[in-house]
Amino acid sequence: MDFNQLANQFLLDDIKFRIEQNYQKAPHPQIKGENVALLLVYGEKAPITAGTLAQRMNVSTARVACILNSLQNKKLIRRTTDKFDKRKIFISLTKLGRESIETQRAIVVKYFAEFFEMIGQEDAQKYIYLTNQFKEFIKSRRNCNDTSI
Repeated sequence: MDFNQLANQFLLDDIKFRIEQNYQKAPHPQIKGENVALLLVYGEKAPITAGTLAQRMNVSTARVACILNSLQNKKLIRRTTDKFDKRKIFISLTKLGRESIETQRAIVVKYFAEFFEMIGQEDAQKYIYLTNQFKEFIKSRRNCNDTSI
């Protein structure tokens, strides 16, 4: 069993779920605003617009602008204006940004891989299965306009 592969898939699924559900707490300290933005840009085949990034992160465009300003100051992203529509700004990673997110991602994958290895293959798969069941439960409750979750 490749625990890194298992941890990587779990991480990607968990981050996507937490973003979709607007959860504030992350599974690991490395998964927070700037790193989530970097991870989402990293996951795209082409540059992504700031508006799309805000939607995917489930935050305001003002919050994304702050995150992008910080990332640009750190030379982790570049902004490119659309040639045809000057209002559209495309975000892509710099070489430093790609290296940074790959390093952060490796830390989190290692974190989950160690956990999965500790509990063993069968329990790791059960954990992921049960976590996915819980996510479906939360989604179903939110779709029913239940504000208790």
